[in-house]
Amino acid sequence: DHRDLHSFPTRRSSDLDIALIVLSYVGLIASIVFTSALFITYCVFVELRTIPGINLMNLSFALIWSDLLLLVGSRQISNPILCSAIALALHFGRLSCFVWMTVIGAATWRAFTIKGQCVNRLTTKGKRKSCIRNMMIGWFVPLGFCIACFTLDQTNGVAIGYGDKKVCWIQINTSILYFFLTPLILLLASNVVFFVLTVKSIREAIKKSKFATARKIRKNDLAIFARISTLVGFSWIVGILGSVEWNL
Repeated sequence: DHRDLHSFPTRRSSDLDIALIVLSYVGLIASIVFTSALFITYCVFVELRTIPGINLMNLSFALIWSDLLLLVGSRQISNPILCSAIALALHFGRLSCFVWMTVIGAATWRAFTIKGQCVNRLTTKGKRKSCIRNMMIGWFVPLGFCIACFTLDQTNGVAIGYGDKKVCWIQINTSILYFFLTPLILLLASNVVFFVLTVKSIREAIKKSKFATARKIRKNDLAIFARISTLVGFSWIVGILGSVEWNL
């Protein structure tokens, strides 16, 4: 009847919201557990702490930190100051993840170039400098960006709105679009470029190898490229596109 036609979408929408919440919590917990296991493994085994390994450790730490904030901190709305601080930290954490993915994407490409082969032969001092440079990019670039955003928000230069009555995040949709999603899209675009360059370099290196056969190239290429694509954040593309549509 007329009443059922109006009540059914409401129940369906409510069930969908609950399912999405449960799925989000399960995904966050699984991400924290498995990423923590990866991080601990790299901490225990010294031989894994090469330059690529340290880059992966930093990405793992950024993911764990931002996931924990999202899991246990995003609902701390009773204290406005704390909620704003959590929103700012979450903004920084998520941006750091994508900057580290870009660092890994660039490093992966360089590993298959002549310069990259020279990096592999660096001394301990040279490797330390390379790691410090990567950390400066991976942590201080997003930190500077978030400090600039917070300063603009506090001085009423641009209304960003850290913290909210429902969730500790950026509360203005246009601010999410310009100060969060736009940097992510730019970083992912650069990762696409690095991925294409890496694929090209790998295929050229395999074809030049006198021990490689056409059968081996076809068999191994897809698995190699799939692993690289996960490291540079391709799995986030669908979610980011959905967020862009939501915030327009």
